[in-house]
Amino acid sequence: MRILGIDPGSRKTGYGLIEHAGNRTRHLASGCIKLDIKTSLAERLHQLSTELEKLIEEFHPDCGAVEKIFFAKMLSPHLL
Repeated sequence: MRILGIDPGSRKTGYGLIEHAGNRTRHLASGCIKLDIKTSLAERLHQLSTELEKLIEEFHPDCGAVEKIFFAKMLSPHLL
């Protein structure tokens, strides 16, 4: 079974692909899709879709997992 994991982001999206068979798991690919921050969010989402489609076409994963999006919030300096 091939599993594609995605760590989403509006500037960079990480990915990793593993293959699991029996009691063995092996790394197939990993990397980062760097999105052009000078473009609109819609254009970045299109770019991300295109790059993910290329990965799916190349590796044919059986399933995928997407990390829950986390939004960091800055604390006021007096709270630190």
